Amino acid sequence: MGLKVALAQINPTVGDFAGNAKLIVESCRQARGAGADLVAVGEMALTGYPVEDLALRRDFQRASEDALLRLAGALSEGGLGQLTVVVGYLGEAVGGAQLGTNSGAVIQGGEITTRYDKHHLPNYGVFDEHRYFEAGQSACVFEVAGAKVALAICEDIWQDGGTLELIAAQGEELDLLLVINGSPFESGKWQTRVDLAAKHALAFGCHVAYVNLVGGQDELVFDGASFVVDKKGTPLAVAPAFEPTLLTFDLDEPSGEAHSPETDATESIYRALVLATRDYVQKNSFESALVGLSGGIDSALTATIACDALGANHVFGVSMPGPYSSEHSISDAKELAHRTKLHLRQVSIEQPLESFRAAITREQGQSLVNGVVEAFAAPH
Repeated sequence: MGLKVALAQINPTVGDFAGNAKLIVESCRQARGAGADLVAVGEMALTGYPVEDLALRRDFQRASEDALLRLAGALSEGGLGQLTVVVGYLGEAVGGAQLGTNSGAVIQGGEITTRYDKHHLPNYGVFDEHRYFEAGQSACVFEVAGAKVALAICEDIWQDGGTLELIAAQGEELDLLLVINGSPFESGKWQTRVDLAAKHALAFGCHVAYVNLVGGQDELVFDGASFVVDKKGTPLAVAPAFEPTLLTFDLDEPSGEAHSPETDATESIYRALVLATRDYVQKNSFESALVGLSGGIDSALTATIACDALGANHVFGVSMPGPYSSEHSISDAKELAHRTKLHLRQVSIEQPLESFRAAITREQGQSLVNGVVEAFAAPH
């Protein structure tokens, strides 16, 4: 029996150290039940990602370190000490450094045995990691059940040099390149990730395991879709997109070729919107959503996403007919409410519109009023 690995695709919340640790421990219990030797969770899974300016606070850095120590203790006390667990977290600034690190910890026997700091800090698109983190300088290779495992974090495999160059220079024969990620969803990106992993699998002659976060956090949404490729770069195992799961595989037991979880681009985009909406509402402790229903396609789509994300009982639609509203727009809003089962209230804006007209008339005269009111009330 070779090395059995579990990729824990979890949905963490920024700043919820206790909640995130609970998700990790529960994943480890499932992994132990599946006979895994090694469990890996995503980039900064213990803190949630992205932490943005929280990374600059020393008290938040210390809280992350404390949470990591508590997690190691919880694994040991919970009878999970035989597992090797790799977890992403925020490392505390040391020495004269002002910034912390985007790090991964290797926990073995209930103890933190190895730490690794991300080398390449992206500073493009939605990323601004040069602002928040110190770059790592060392490679990380550790042993599990007789297998050699190298650790990298997300951008480290997208750029030349850095940790992969250091590992290659060491000349060690790897069994697994483990990459922990916080890679946001983009339509069609899964195949790009697989192609990249396949390139490194061929270069190092080893399996590559790619574990990604899942869930929405503020303006970002992570699709999960974790996967494993073999030494030839062929996908062997793939986790579903947009849902937490535990993906297990054995390095010595080849399986049939796995396929992309993105079966349809439009469906993937819709699922991303639903997940992002659900997590934005729930992670900010909201209880419901209020949607203005004009009868148009934009509000219909928005309301449908909200219903699929939160349940129709938590979505409240408001139809606001005025003197320029067509009967068709009103009836379409009612039909949408009927089909989705959301709550609907109809509130006429004719009276406030007339009050607005009267107020402007007193100040500016009738000709200006007619133009302003028509522009204000006309359908868009």
